[in-house]
Amino acid sequence: MRVRGGAHCYQPASLVNFGIILDQKPRNKIVKINQKNQTSQIQAGALLGPIINELSNHGVIIPFGTCVTNGLAGLTLGGGIGFALREYGLTMDSLVDIKVVLADGSISHANHEVNSDLFWALRGAGGGNFAVVTDFTFKIRPTKWVTIFTMNFKFEDAKKVLMIWQTWAPFTNTKLTSEYDIFNKYQPIIVTGQLLPGKSKESDQKLLFKLIKPLVDLGIHTSLSIKHLTLQESAQYFGQGSYARPLFFYNKSDFNFRPLPEKAIDIIIYHMSLLDKSQSYNKTEINALGGNFSKFSSDSTAFPSRKAIHWLQYTSLWDISYQEKQSVAWLKNYYKALRPYFPENRKYVNALDYDVQFSPEDKNVEKNTQTAQPSTRLEYPALLELLPRLNALKSYYGDNLLELIKIKHKYDPNNFFKFEQSIPSFECFD
Repeated sequence: MRVRGGAHCYQPASLVNFGIILDQKPRNKIVKINQKNQTSQIQAGALLGPIINELSNHGVIIPFGTCVTNGLAGLTLGGGIGFALREYGLTMDSLVDIKVVLADGSISHANHEVNSDLFWALRGAGGGNFAVVTDFTFKIRPTKWVTIFTMNFKFEDAKKVLMIWQTWAPFTNTKLTSEYDIFNKYQPIIVTGQLLPGKSKESDQKLLFKLIKPLVDLGIHTSLSIKHLTLQESAQYFGQGSYARPLFFYNKSDFNFRPLPEKAIDIIIYHMSLLDKSQSYNKTEINALGGNFSKFSSDSTAFPSRKAIHWLQYTSLWDISYQEKQSVAWLKNYYKALRPYFPENRKYVNALDYDVQFSPEDKNVEKNTQTAQPSTRLEYPALLELLPRLNALKSYYGDNLLELIKIKHKYDPNNFFKFEQSIPSFECFD
């Protein structure tokens, strides 16, 4: 059985042949907003757009993602990167309680007091691995407005802008989260971001203009806009294009732990410049991390990449099926060229990558696993069943993988919840 929330996954992880798909979409409401306790209970089938709209009407925020068509469940259980991240962390960092149905059919809760190990695992590795999540309870925060900015630059200035942005954006005031977007050479470079509110709109505008001074001082922007928006308006602004983009897509991603060297930036610009004018939706998006996102340790939840300063997403989109070969080849070549500059090979589980398989050097692990003594095998989660997806699981979960396998075996010993890159359950962890 597989569970489907927003049906927004990069891979068909919520689909299965000859099995059951549990579609959560009918369960898409906010159950309760408790202003006194500053919490909100939301059903797991909800999409971000309607939920943000309703929360905005109550003047409160949860640190959601930037795409209004995303499902709440998948976003939250894998992390949740958005424009409130540097102040409030990932979406999952605001979780107070998770209601679940376990593999044995029992209904339970996971929080800091009850099933705390499952609560740890669900925050960062919860999608399709341990249980059916039916409801979330989040901490909410009062937010009447936000202040956003957008700056455009010429494509030929892409390198100058990125060199400044990448060392400024992850380390500026935590209330400001921004991203750098590069498209084809016929479109402008866009730097945009959101400042969470302070005492007044006037003081926020002054603060924002002060904060973006490193970009303004370059003196090469072609336009600059600053707006005060409600949360609903902000979600609509950043979600432009979510409904109208091409049907087919192929994506890759990386977490980055240090400023990109000039050679890596040159590769990004070169491959984006290869696109023709019709490929207007292809994009490299770089999201600033840092701030309070990084205050958590890498093992405080199942999400391991807290020391990263950027998340990069590479996107190729096309309208007609015969364009697939060319579109996929472009991104694969681009992605391959960047590999030397991301030695950690750390990926975001909300951007599942089924291309990641075990590499030739892992055959030594296979050989060692087959010949190892039982006591030694306990040190190797890379048992034969795990080998084909070992590199992918390591890239998503890092050093947290072994603990996740143990928790999986505790709550789902028969591996009822599974997909192509799910966390396995093993008898040897009894």
